[in-house]
Formats: sequence, structure tokens, C-alpha cells
Amino acid sequence: MTHKVSVIGGGELPAPSSAGQNSGLPRRPRVNAIESSAPAMLGAVPVVIPAVPVSHTVARMTQGVAPVAQSTGHHAKPAAMSGDVRMVSVSLTELKARFPAEPEAMLERVRVVLAGVSPDRSAVNWLSYGLDTQGSLKAVLAEQVQLFEATAPREAEALLTRLHRILADVLDAFEGGFFRKAPRVLWQQYTPEVGQIESRLGSSVSAIRGLLVKLATLAGKRKDAFDELRALDMAGQYLLEGLGHGDAAQLLQSRLSALLASQALAEENRLQLEQHEGGLKALVLHVQDGMFVQLAAVASQILALPDKPNETERFLAREALSELTQLFARSK
Repeated sequence: MTHKVSVIGGGELPAPSSAGQNSGLPRRPRVNAIESSAPAMLGAVPVVIPAVPVSHTVARMTQGVAPVAQSTGHHAKPAAMSGDVRMVSVSLTELKARFPAEPEAMLERVRVVLAGVSPDRSAVNWLSYGLDTQGSLKAVLAEQVQLFEATAPREAEALLTRLHRILADVLDAFEGGFFRKAPRVLWQQYTPEVGQIESRLGSSVSAIRGLLVKLATLAGKRKDAFDELRALDMAGQYLLEGLGHGDAAQLLQSRLSALLASQALAEENRLQLEQHEGGLKALVLHVQDGMFVQLAAVASQILALPDKPNETERFLAREALSELTQLFARSK
């Protein structure tokens, strides 16, 4: 069974009136009947293929490749999405012009601070400006107080005071007298106690050297907090220029005043830290040089004195002991 395919919406076109003569009407395309070679099927529905005139050329597209939009000649800037926060972006050159006396390392700190600040923040949020850094400084100062209260330096000073008294007593024995013992005999009596003092001073000096290491680390933390406070101060000055005279500017100005006070506190504690560190170093040097070097030499000189030393022997031993006594007196 064969099927005849018809064109929808049109019938047979009338034949032209004569060969070579045009009727003036548009010609409709003719679709030839498609003979089906398949066997007849019950209830088959005729398939109609419409003929569609094409008035333009369709470019062939490779399968599997998405079409690429033509370039507009410039890169479009991404639009800000909902919830985006505008941050302050400033170059080192601009900061150098604003703060010409500051080194580049400090200006880089200022730039980083500004990159994390939004000028569009609410006025109340300026109350927390620089608060974390002030907290860091507070922690450094608390640790500094703990180091200042360490017992090792005080114990060393107490031991040196006792040693100074022993040396002064032996030195007085060189003056002679009816009821006075000879310097050599008196020194022999003090020898066991001097040995204990020497052992305890060795432990104290080791502890003090550990304190000096901690103080050096603490000094680095204090400097970092101080530099961050200065960077926050300069960044705040930069931001004030664009805030006008509203509540935000007043609150930021108040915070900058507080940051200046923290800088002054950090600088004051720097001086205390350096003074304390210098005292501990001097104490260690006095103990190491006096106790472990000069004291041993003086003890040998005193123990070598005869029962009745001459004036020269007495003078040399007394001078050596006097110098050592003064050394320990300065270390108290």
C-alpha cells in the first residue's frame, strides 16, 4: 500500500496558460509523493512534511561547541552584589604623600589596616576601632608584670647581700685587735656557707638568663603592638578626611585619642622593660665575674696567708678583698 503526501494549505497549482508565459502569481513548491516501501500497517496515519521556503543562509555550527559571544572591545566591571562591603584601597605612593616622614614598612601596615576597614560602616561600629590591638598591648603589659615579679633576681640579690657581709667581716679582721680572729681562720669558718651561697647563686643566674630570654620575646610583642597602634592612628587620620563632621567622625576622633594614650603607655613600659632588662644583665655579670672568678682568687689568697703575715701580704689580700666587697655592694 502506498501513501500520497499532500502539502498543507494548498492544492494543485493551475498550469500556466501557455509555455513561457508567467501568470504573475508566486509559484508554490511542489512536493513529490513519497512512496513507502514498508508493508501496510493497520491504522497508519499519513505523515505530512511541510515545505518551508528558506530565505537566508544558516551557518553550520560544530556539534558540542558552545557559541562564543563577540567581544565588545572592553572588559565589563563586575557589578556589586547584594551584601558587598566597600573597603578602602590606597597605594603606598598616596600614603607616602600623606605621611612623608614614615618608612615604607610602616606605610605598608597602614595600607593593610585601610584595606580591612569599610568607610561605610555605621557610626557605632567606630567605637571598636583599634580595640583588639589595645587588648594585645594589655596582655603584653600583664605578662611584663609577671616577669618583673619573678623571685630569682630577688633571691640572687639576697645572697649577694649575705656574701657582702661575710667579706666585710673578713676585711675587718685585717685591722687586727685583741679579740679578733685572724682573717684566714675567720674565712675558714665561713667557707661552708660561702659554698652554699655559690651553689644557690648558680641556680639563680640560670633562672635569670631564662627571664632575659622571655623579656626579649616580650619586647618584640610590645614593639609589634606599638607599631600596630601607630598604623591604626595614621589610618584613622586618613579616614577622618572623608568622614566629614558627623557622629562617625566624632567617634573615630575619640578612638584616635585613646590609641594615642595607648601608644604613650607602651612607650613608658618600653623604658621600664629596658631598665629592668639592663639591671638583670648587670646582676648576672656581677655574679658570674665576682662569684665564679674573683671570689675564688681572693679565697685562695686569704687561705695562703701565714699565721703572721707581713705588711705586704696583708695589704695585697686586703685590697683584693676590698675590691670584691665593693663589687658585691654595687650589685645589691
